[in-house]
Amino acid sequence: MKKMLEAQFPGIDVILDNYPPSLPKRLLSKVVPVFQFGVIGIMMAGEQIFPMIGITTPPPWYYSLRANRFGSIATAWLLGNVMQ
Repeated sequence: MKKMLEAQFPGIDVILDNYPPSLPKRLLSKVVPVFQFGVIGIMMAGEQIFPMIGITTPPPWYYSLRANRFGSIATAWLLGNVMQ
């Protein structure tokens, strides 16, 4: 591609590099894996992790996630990869 462009347009300088993503996209690519592994970690650790982080009783959303563990982990993994 570089040689073709240089032959087609003499004098052009073709630099092969990825276009840098915008700041929100870079931040999202850093935050999404934390969310992914957080959900997976909570699902794998179970109710014992909440007292370790200072929460005496698990929040209500935990019980809905726990009802379908495989679906919750798979959804976090797949949606996280899509968002990333």
